[in-house]
Order: sequence, then C-alpha cells, then structure tokens
Amino acid sequence: MEHLYEMLQKGVSKHSSADDIEKIVTRIADPEASIGQIRDHDEIKKIFRNDSIQACMQRLEESHTEFANSTKKVLTKMSPLSMAIVFE
Repeated sequence: MEHLYEMLQKGVSKHSSADDIEKIVTRIADPEASIGQIRDHDEIKKIFRNDSIQACMQRLEESHTEFANSTKKVLTKMSPLSMAIVFE
C-alpha cells in the first residue's frame, strides 16, 4: 500500500484524468484482481469525473441507484471545504 501511495503522489496532478490514475493503480495491483470485479465500477467512473466536486454531487443527485444514494449520504456528512481541497 505504501508503494501505491508513493506512485500516486509522484504520478498524479490536478490535470490527471481518472484513466491516468487507474493505470497507476492497475500497474501496481494484484495481477489476479480485475477492474471488472469492482462493484459499481462503471457508475463510479461516470459520477466521479475530474471536473468538480459540485458536478460529482449533482451526478449523485441525478442517479437514483443504491450506490449513488448511499454515497451521497456519506458525502453530505463530510466537510464541504475538506472535500473541495481533496478534490483539487
């Protein structure tokens, strides 16, 4: 896990796309693991794009799936400022 953290620190900037980050994680991940096995993977990619936290929250609001509802419930309890900083 420490190696992944180091690779993400070195390889991710505010201009990185979700695909760029996924490539780093996949390169380090267990070869037995498969992206297709991550629950709600497609919806995660659809909702959490690299535009803004407000846009992500709007997409969560518009999606009425179990994933969106439970994620929205968790995120609304968090500090908006902290989420914005982490997102940047």
